[in-house]
Amino acid sequence: MKSSAYEIAKSGGRHAGFLLGHATKSTGEVTRAIRSLRNQVEVHRDKIANPLKWVSPELPERQLSHLVNQYWPKEIANFTEQIEILEQILAEADP
Repeated sequence: MKSSAYEIAKSGGRHAGFLLGHATKSTGEVTRAIRSLRNQVEVHRDKIANPLKWVSPELPERQLSHLVNQYWPKEIANFTEQIEILEQILAEADP
């Protein structure tokens, strides 16, 4: 069974600093952070769908391919893990 991003962060792994930085924030601040991260996910999905809207058309194809196929999807995965962590913080704050 795969551990959740929250469990990994809580045990000191990936995103541990993110968890520590947000664990003491108010419910409103955590909710705003979730909204911001969701917005970033949507922006990055648009970057993948419409890359020339976000980067110069003069960018070499190899670099553009890297952004579309590796970098932006990785960013989406990071944001999604952070959203999961924040949602768990909210769930524990309001059982």
